[in-house]
Amino acid sequence: MEKRTSGSTLCKELETKREEDSGRHDYNPSLFDQSWKRTWNVNRLTALCRDPTSLFVYWDVSDQRKSLISEHFQSDWASLPFYLQLYDVTDIEFNGCNAPTVRVGVHPSADNWYLHHLQPNRRYQLDFGTLTWNGRFFAILRSNIVETPPLANRSAAPYIRFAPLARFARLTGQTEQPWKAKEAVEAVEAVEAVEAVEAVEAVEAVEAV
Repeated sequence: MEKRTSGSTLCKELETKREEDSGRHDYNPSLFDQSWKRTWNVNRLTALCRDPTSLFVYWDVSDQRKSLISEHFQSDWASLPFYLQLYDVTDIEFNGCNAPTVRVGVHPSADNWYLHHLQPNRRYQLDFGTLTWNGRFFAILRSNIVETPPLANRSAAPYIRFAPLARFARLTGQTEQPWKAKEAVEAVEAVEAVEAVEAVEAVEAVEAV
């Protein structure tokens, strides 16, 4: 007689097997965490272009570096003032102090920020840091260089004439409404005739000049 397994027993067996598989493959729950908070414990400041006039920035500071900074300033990490310092490094060889600068204060517990009202078609780099006792900026992290794209030129949009179904009908003899295929072909031929006349007139005008 076949032994039947209860629902609770089966669930326990599946849970045990899942834990065994997780341990076998070094399962890390943080890799599948869909929240924004990260626990990578690394040092990095990453800048991403959001649109021609804004950037998105996120950063991580390792526990070791936090401890060193706190010890250096003789202050708890959460009590220090923190800032993002933005540099416009377009067309220069940046050395840390030779670029136009904007400083933005950020909360000690923050790990990401949006920067708005920037200039399009420029190159930017950022530092994350704090201030010394005499007000000088002390960099903790430096970002990659990111370039904002130019603004789109809406006046340069191409002129488009829509007649795909009619041209398809003339080439293949097919259309979604077969009884209108002849009308569609005639309409396209009329348009092309006008275009041909306009082209000839344009050439004659150029030759006359």
